[in-house]
Amino acid sequence: MTTTTRLLRWALLLCAAVLLSACAYGRKIAYSTTVPDIEPQGTLSVAVGTSDQRPYIVSGDKTPTFVGLMRGGYGNPFNVNTVSGAPLADDINASLSSALSARGFTASSVSIASSDSTRAAKEKLVAKGAERSVFVVLNEWKSDTFMNTSLLFDVVIRVFDGGGNELGSADFKGNDNIGRGVILDAYKRKMESWFSDPRIVKALQ
Repeated sequence: MTTTTRLLRWALLLCAAVLLSACAYGRKIAYSTTVPDIEPQGTLSVAVGTSDQRPYIVSGDKTPTFVGLMRGGYGNPFNVNTVSGAPLADDINASLSSALSARGFTASSVSIASSDSTRAAKEKLVAKGAERSVFVVLNEWKSDTFMNTSLLFDVVIRVFDGGGNELGSADFKGNDNIGRGVILDAYKRKMESWFSDPRIVKALQ
């Protein structure tokens, strides 16, 4: 290999790395407008609230809009945030409210702060006066994209009646390699699967 060829090769690699870094910087994901096709259907009123308990959000190390990482050509990480500019918890509220409304429910969102206790969050949901409340707790939700994408998640879904009594709950945890798949497709599939859990379906009847 000649010196000129080596220099050209390194120049091409450097350009590729710069382009990857440029693509990674400023990347955003539109969770709020993604509507899962969930199984439950009905006409009940449902309040939806999401509590973001991811440790780096609670500690303040990351902003509530943080949804994951995208790595540049050298593997250097860049934060990925919500397209809406709203906290991920609010995006999840919007997404699930739309999903429930599409299945006949009268859904409304309740904003829950990461600093709210479980009791305070439940009180906010019950105060909405809905016949059911869906309480989603994000203990972890983070995508990490380089050549492929991984999705780390730890999510609890609880359903309460109008008086705040728990009717059903389910927790889901994992670290999936979704390859070159689109993260929003993975999110949609997860929510569709989780809301097909018999415990959740029954609680929303």
